[in-house]
Amino acid sequence: IGSGYVAARVCGESQRVSLIVGVAMNTRGLMELVALGIGLELGVLPRPVYTMLVLAAVVSTYVASPLLRRLLTAQAKLSVAPLSAGHITTLA
Repeated sequence: IGSGYVAARVCGESQRVSLIVGVAMNTRGLMELVALGIGLELGVLPRPVYTMLVLAAVVSTYVASPLLRRLLTAQAKLSVAPLSAGHITTLA
């Protein structure tokens, strides 16, 4: 999450959009599980480390959807807030 957030901030995005990018980049659970399985088969990862990383991948992927939904809903509310407050915009 942190690296996606920092990269988006460096590119000039707001804090909220950067957080959304960071969380969205964290939904890579399937690829992580494949890489971990290969690491276990090659003997690079000991079984306890493999188990901890699999649990981290599953939990982070599971948490990403509700967190993204909440962040995007809040972002949408912020985007339309000026219009709902009675401000008039013109296209000139």
